[in-house]
Amino acid sequence: MEFDRGVAAPVHRLQQGLAVAALVVAGPVTAWGLPQPVAGPFFLACLGAAAPLLFLRAPRGFVPACLTAGSLLLVLGVLGVMAGTFLYWPSALLLLSAAFADPRRRPFAARAVGGVGAVVTAAALVGCAAYTWHFYGADVWAEPHTYRAETDPGSFRPGALDAQDRLKRLGATEVWGAGSDEDYHLEVRFPDQLSESERARLKSEIATLPGVISVDLCPVSECG
Repeated sequence: MEFDRGVAAPVHRLQQGLAVAALVVAGPVTAWGLPQPVAGPFFLACLGAAAPLLFLRAPRGFVPACLTAGSLLLVLGVLGVMAGTFLYWPSALLLLSAAFADPRRRPFAARAVGGVGAVVTAAALVGCAAYTWHFYGADVWAEPHTYRAETDPGSFRPGALDAQDRLKRLGATEVWGAGSDEDYHLEVRFPDQLSESERARLKSEIATLPGVISVDLCPVSECG
């Protein structure tokens, strides 16, 4: 075999898969980290996770690249734990696994680390999906339970307290205003169990308040 004569064998597909998985897992973490105040470590970590892929056609450098990048990601996770760089630890584990996942050298160890890599990849992606849904997706699909009324500040402010009492009698649970002298709006929250007809009456009553220009449902992402 060429491998026995000292010629480097090509990078095994299992090793390639683990290295690619490391970058895939690092992607969502980088997307989350770059808008943060301390974005530099996230950018460098993503570059580190991608570095071993440059050696897919240079097998002699692949294993050292995986070991180096994986170790650096572990260290970066410790040093920047308060900034969230520990989220790169799954990528680090995948890169370290890729270094030892050559079944031509270590058949049993390769199967073991391949299995660990699959579990780590799945867990990391499921975690990213759950986080994204909880903080971003759920609000997009959630049913709004707040009316927002654009108002004329000068004519609405004097009757704010009276409006609160009137709207609560029609089913509103919370009524509050926000804005400045140039841009003021009223937000009226109502419960889930309020029927469509009751919601329509509440909206109509909001529209009759002095100074109200328009009334619309407010997305959950904006009004909760």
